Amino acid sequence: MASAFTHVASAPFTAGKAQILRSKGSLAIPDLLSCLVLSWSEHRAELLQSVAEDEAWHAKVCEDVQEFLQSIFQLDVPLAIVDLPPTGTASYDALREMAAHACGLHRSLMVVCGTSEELTEEIDLTEELWARQLGVWAYLPEADSVSGLRLVFAEARKALAQKSSAHAETSGFL
Repeated sequence: MASAFTHVASAPFTAGKAQILRSKGSLAIPDLLSCLVLSWSEHRAELLQSVAEDEAWHAKVCEDVQEFLQSIFQLDVPLAIVDLPPTGTASYDALREMAAHACGLHRSLMVVCGTSEELTEEIDLTEELWARQLGVWAYLPEADSVSGLRLVFAEARKALAQKSSAHAETSGFL
């Protein structure tokens, strides 16, 4: 699926660590971007990875919290996705704590997928408030809709293009 940001550019230049392409006064995000995924469910991890690849993202699915945190530090990925397990599970609090830690340490767009297995209005509201207080880029109460996930990846690409464009425009004044 081609987007406005996947056109051929004439001369690459670097802004920070991310490579940005310039084409006659406009900027373009590279065709393939990387993201990290941490999910409690193998099925949802596969769904996130599949949709990411369909939207021209390379998704690295982490096996556990340790690998996710190591990858956050080692890789310069523009997008990180944490899929929370149901609230009753033992790993729920650990994943929330890890998401808070990762959100505070890294400058990538952070997406938190809520506990869709047992959505109630109270859980949904509490989780969303918690996620917004962390400063996540997006909170998804459910991560089961392919069309909804496609939109998230497409919007992330647009947000990164706008962020890169603003960085390139202001870097000439430094």
